[in-house]
Amino acid sequence: MTAPHARDKVKPMKIVQEEAVGAGGEKLLTLKIAGEMTIPYAEEIRTALLVALNAADRLTLDIEEVRSIDLTGLQLIFSTRHTAEALHKEIELNGTDNNEYRDMLRAAGFPCWVDCIRSVVN
Repeated sequence: MTAPHARDKVKPMKIVQEEAVGAGGEKLLTLKIAGEMTIPYAEEIRTALLVALNAADRLTLDIEEVRSIDLTGLQLIFSTRHTAEALHKEIELNGTDNNEYRDMLRAAGFPCWVDCIRSVVN
């Protein structure tokens, strides 16, 4: 039996970045996170969020395909929002109907925050 090749392994977390230009010429980025948004992937996700936030005029963070999220994942979402506010950037969170996200908010003691970050911050 041969050992599996690295290319044969499915990574439990995936980040995809999509770029567009708005009507006014602003740079729009969508960062889609799929799979795990958990502590083993925190640094990779954090780096991707910071790079995207610094490069974009408006960032959409899409967590619709996140299948596992822990407190670290929540912290990354909230930290991204606060960083966007500090940089006077717009941010939107898609996928707030994701049951994993909602369940983690409730488990972490933030049930009133279920929809708090859905709106655009500018």
